[in-house]
Amino acid sequence: IRNVNRLFLSADFEAKACDGTPTDCVIMAIDAMGFEPDMVLSGINQGPNLGDDLTYSGTVCAAMEGVIFGYPSIAVSLVMSSKDKELHNETAADILMALLDWTRDTPVPEGVLYNVNVPNIPTSEIKGVLVTRKGVRRYVDKIRTVKTPSGGEAYWIGGNIEDDMSDGTDVWAVANNYVSVTPVHMEMTSFETQKECKEAGLEAYIETKINKN
Repeated sequence: IRNVNRLFLSADFEAKACDGTPTDCVIMAIDAMGFEPDMVLSGINQGPNLGDDLTYSGTVCAAMEGVIFGYPSIAVSLVMSSKDKELHNETAADILMALLDWTRDTPVPEGVLYNVNVPNIPTSEIKGVLVTRKGVRRYVDKIRTVKTPSGGEAYWIGGNIEDDMSDGTDVWAVANNYVSVTPVHMEMTSFETQKECKEAGLEAYIETKINKN
């Protein structure tokens, strides 16, 4: 991180910005500047963070960093595309304010963040709010090779989206004009598989292999 800039958004509101990643911003604010937030809010991201997008998302990772520091955290994304002529950030703001009111009496559980995806439509057109599970969103034909002006090759990473439209998922909710609120737990251990591996003797098997060498 090279630069940290001070911004004055109004006479009584000051903000700081850094040129690192969203996660860097959280680390800088808490570790370097000694800021102790009530909550970490990441967003409003302009674009979806649905399904497997979570593994790529700077917005969600910034909220994860907030959880690691021990603060309740929310990631908010406006599900828009480059084809959209208008951005309804006010819809995402309306949803976020309502969710913040909810968390006053019902705090975000420890070790959890809320990943919120909001359709890019006016608030009046939102069908409702669904508490969802993470769906499946895959990208096919991810890599496209293009020629550079110098005759070399460059690679564009993107691809076509394939969504699993199962009921109850974040992907389905947003596609049907619902707001999706997905509780995401930082504990990523597969406890069932952990138990199965222990019972099957994985630990002893590897120990035997390495002791032979």
